[in-house]
Amino acid sequence: MNAPATFTVHLLRLECLRSQELDGDEPYLLIHNELVWSTPRGDHMVRAATKPGQFSVVDFSEGRRLMHTGWSTFGAVYDPSLYRLPKQTGFVEIRLMEADRLTSDDHFGLAVASLTDVGRGDIQVNFTEDGAEYLLVYRVELDESSLTVTP
Repeated sequence: MNAPATFTVHLLRLECLRSQELDGDEPYLLIHNELVWSTPRGDHMVRAATKPGQFSVVDFSEGRRLMHTGWSTFGAVYDPSLYRLPKQTGFVEIRLMEADRLTSDDHFGLAVASLTDVGRGDIQVNFTEDGAEYLLVYRVELDESSLTVTP
């Protein structure tokens, strides 16, 4: 009997096209309601970083952020496996949220990845809820090991 085919979701990039808050946002990503990435404490994501503590792009595949001075690595805390989600089945919910200290967190949007996305290349999704605009880029690949036939 064959098990269902599985797939891997690769988070590639998150870019701020318009922040909700004037001084920048503190976005975070949830996969199946589990935290996979969050803005470092004290930093803010903005469309164009112009001062310390601001960044405009997160490159998950290289472990770096685009700061006002150029690209800066995540440092020793970077683990590429955190942004590669293998052996998925069904649907994968990717939710972009924004942390608020005084009120409930804001929901910027939801993307759904599935086996039908295999072979589509880099998938771009715009999150445009609650007055913000972010671009998430990810790729879905088939897990070749899930295609083996067992007697």
